[in-house]
Amino acid sequence: MKSTAGDAVVAWGWTPAAGPDPYRDRMSDTATAPTSAPARAHRLGLPVLALVGLALLRVPGPLLEDLGVIRSGDPIAWALAWAPVVVWVLVVVLRKAARPFLTVLTTGLISGALLVLTYQLFWEQLFGDFTSADLTIRLIAIPGGLVNGALFGAIGGLVAAGIRVIVTRRDR
Repeated sequence: MKSTAGDAVVAWGWTPAAGPDPYRDRMSDTATAPTSAPARAHRLGLPVLALVGLALLRVPGPLLEDLGVIRSGDPIAWALAWAPVVVWVLVVVLRKAARPFLTVLTTGLISGALLVLTYQLFWEQLFGDFTSADLTIRLIAIPGGLVNGALFGAIGGLVAAGIRVIVTRRDR
């Protein structure tokens, strides 16, 4: 039996002839509104707090490089840079986010903003005493960090969207 939009309207407690049924809506959990889990999906695919948590995974890598704990280009540096992006992609694919590219891109932008904030807070510990010339460099670092996060997010987002297409085609 094929379902129509009219069937959905009737299932939600409203028919064109009878109008809304406020009593039924109050008494039935299923008649209150179309609020199933898929219908409540977040615009960004995951709750904002989850996006922030995922974005925080990427903060330690660049920070450890600039503190001299790890060397840029070493395998551990690459792992700390890209492993969080792999986690982002896995979470988005496994949670079946409606817009995987947007979800991972947003996570990347948040990670860029968190890196900018972290660098600004720890600037003197990372790069020495503050001088007036540092103000220009600090200001230039802001868009640089955001672009960096956006690039990591865009690359991960393309991978997530590609996986989503492959999985969707396979399931048909």
